[in-house]
Amino acid sequence: MNLFGQYVLIIHVRQEQIHDFFNNIRYNSQKIQTERKKMSEEFEDDHAADLVIEEEKVSLKQPSMYQVVILNDDFTPMEFVVEVLASFFGHSEEQATVIMLNVHQKGKGVCGVFTKDIAETKAMIVNEFSKENNHPLLCEVESLD
Repeated sequence: MNLFGQYVLIIHVRQEQIHDFFNNIRYNSQKIQTERKKMSEEFEDDHAADLVIEEEKVSLKQPSMYQVVILNDDFTPMEFVVEVLASFFGHSEEQATVIMLNVHQKGKGVCGVFTKDIAETKAMIVNEFSKENNHPLLCEVESLD
């Protein structure tokens, strides 16, 4: 047999070895899966009566609420206060006018009630808007708890 024939024979033998190797892996993999399934079924049969499923009751608590309060000052025009209440708090012009008169007469008025983050954000936006428009109008956040 010449050198080329020996190489062909070696390659053929290697191919058979590789083929056998992968067949063994495939067989062992199937065998392992079968054993796992069998063990899982045996475990379930042995322990099915021992298992107790309990539902955990989750109680959700309402978030703390905060009110955004607008404070009276002697310099901010009433029309500007009405505009702020309508624009940032979604009040109608009539509602905004009632709140503005409350601010004017009692020194402060409630713009709305929100969770803490929203209340703080709304107060901050109103305060910045007032500064941009050269008005001293202030909003504060007060806890309802």
